[in-house]
Amino acid sequence: MWAGTKIKYTSLAVLGLLITGPMVASHAAATVENTVYASTETVSVDQQPDTTVSEGFENTSGTVTTRYNRLTTYSDQDLTQATTTVIPAKQTSLVVDQVVKNSAGQPTAYHIAASSGTAANNWVAALAVTYSDNLLNLSGSSYTTVTVKGTFTTTQTNIQTYKDYLLATKTGRIITKKGQTFTVDMATKDSNGNITAYHIATTAKTNGGTWLSATKGNYKDSR
Repeated sequence: MWAGTKIKYTSLAVLGLLITGPMVASHAAATVENTVYASTETVSVDQQPDTTVSEGFENTSGTVTTRYNRLTTYSDQDLTQATTTVIPAKQTSLVVDQVVKNSAGQPTAYHIAASSGTAANNWVAALAVTYSDNLLNLSGSSYTTVTVKGTFTTTQTNIQTYKDYLLATKTGRIITKKGQTFTVDMATKDSNGNITAYHIATTAKTNGGTWLSATKGNYKDSR
């Protein structure tokens, strides 16, 4: 038999004969077709969609909120080289500027922007965080985040804290007393340059990693 060929079995009803064995290739009633035997084997990896390996990164503009305590960060976009920097608390909000997606279009990693301060210029796994896009308010004003270094002292009681820099999602934690001072490391600005919110640093003893409205106290720069 020839390599790479397959012989079909044919019943010669017109001759009143039944052939139950393979017919020789030269028989007039036999049909021969080329067969690629590799196609009947396991499909090679490069023929299947890759849903794990990153294909490069693209720019993005948003924040991520950590879902776990002691979150590992990485120096590479494929998350193979862990750094010594660990994000200690869940619900920490971080500004991100790049995202890695797999061939299925799903995010696999986010790059922490230099403006975040905490864990800046490292990567985190997409499955370990919740991503939020930079949004527009009803008047069309865009919001951005900037790095600050200072303290924020509350001037009101029962102040709500938030998970995000747009103050859209409450944490459920309340700052009950006025006169409390927190170290802050980021601020939200609207398109007119007005500061609308401050981020309490993750190193703070209480409420670290949360945001609060700029109208609820006074900021003092320490630079």
